[in-house]
Amino acid sequence: MLSKFLQKMMTKEQTIKILRNLDSQEIDEIFKKADQVREKIFQDEVHLRAIIEISNFCVKDCVYCGLNKKNTKLQRYRMEQDEILKAAEKAASFGFKTIVIQSGEDPLISSDFVGQTISKIKQKFDVAVTLSLGERKIGDFEKWKELGADRYLLKFETSDLALYKKTHPSMKKVANNRIQLLKKLKEIGYEAGSGIMVGLPFQNYESLVEDLFLMSELDLDMIAIGPYIPHKETLFSRYLDKIEIKEIEKTTLLLISLARILNPTANIPSTTALSVLDPEEGRVMGLKCGANVIMPDLTPEPYKSMYEIYDGKTKSKEWDICEQEKLLSALRSIGRKPSLTKGFRKKLH
Repeated sequence: MLSKFLQKMMTKEQTIKILRNLDSQEIDEIFKKADQVREKIFQDEVHLRAIIEISNFCVKDCVYCGLNKKNTKLQRYRMEQDEILKAAEKAASFGFKTIVIQSGEDPLISSDFVGQTISKIKQKFDVAVTLSLGERKIGDFEKWKELGADRYLLKFETSDLALYKKTHPSMKKVANNRIQLLKKLKEIGYEAGSGIMVGLPFQNYESLVEDLFLMSELDLDMIAIGPYIPHKETLFSRYLDKIEIKEIEKTTLLLISLARILNPTANIPSTTALSVLDPEEGRVMGLKCGANVIMPDLTPEPYKSMYEIYDGKTKSKEWDICEQEKLLSALRSIGRKPSLTKGFRKKLH
C-alpha cells in the first residue's frame, strides 16, 4: 500500500506541486517507494533489450529530432537484411532476450521486408521482437504480429496538442494519432509501449502530469520516460530559453518513479539519454528509481554513428565484451542481475 502522503500526492494537482518543488523531503520517499514496488514485482532482475537501428531515413519533420527530414547534413542509411540478422545474432550471443528493431519513419522499408526480418530472427534465435518503426498501416501491424512480432513501441511524445503542433509544424490538422494507434496495437495483441521526453521547449508541468496519467490510462506494457537532449541541426535547439522544466535529469527520475508507482507491472527502461547526461551514473540512477529495463544500442558501425537523434547519442562505443562487462558490473554494484526471461509484462492475480 502507498503511504498516506503518496495516496494524497497521486492526484494531478499534488503531482504538479511535487514536480515544481524537487527539494522537498517527499522526493526521497517517492524514489524509495518506487524502488520497493519495482523489487516486489521484479526482484533483482533487469531485462536487457538490444536495439538495432535499421534506418535513419524519416519523412517527419519533428523539430526536436536529428533524424527529421529537413536535416540535410545527416548521412542517411538503410541496413540490409543480412546486416540486421548479423547484429541480432551478436545480441543473442551476449544473452539479450529481446531484439528491438528501430528506425526513423521510413515508408521505403517495405512491410514484406520487415515481416521477413521478423520471421528469420524468430526462427534463428530464442528472443522476443519489439518493433519501433513509427506510424504504419493497420494491415502492417497485423501482418507483423502474425509473423511473430511481440511488442510495438510508439512514443506519443506529448498529450498537449498545442505542444504537439509546435513539434510537428507541417501538420495540417492538429491531432495526435499515436494515442489511438496505441489502443489499436493492444487490440491486435501487441505488448504496447509508449513514452515522452522531459524538458522540451514550451513544455510545462501541467502537460507532463497529463502525460503521466495518460500513460496509466492507456495501460501501457512499457513506459519510456527520457530527458530531452537538443540536436544542433533542429529548430528546437534555437529555443532552449523556452525550457520551463527545471533540473531535467532529476525531474525525469521522479517521473520514472511516479510511473512505477502508478503502473507496478509495466516494464520501464532507464533510457540511453540518461546515460548521455550522466555517463557514469545515469543508467544506474534510473534503475534505483523504479526502472527495470536497460536497452543498449547494438547497431553496428558505420550506421551507429549516423543515428543522431540528439547530440551525444552516437558517442558510445560499438558493443563488445568490454561494454557488456561494464554493464554487468554496474548491475552487480546495485545488487541486480540480467533476467533470463524475455520480459513480458507480469500479470498480477
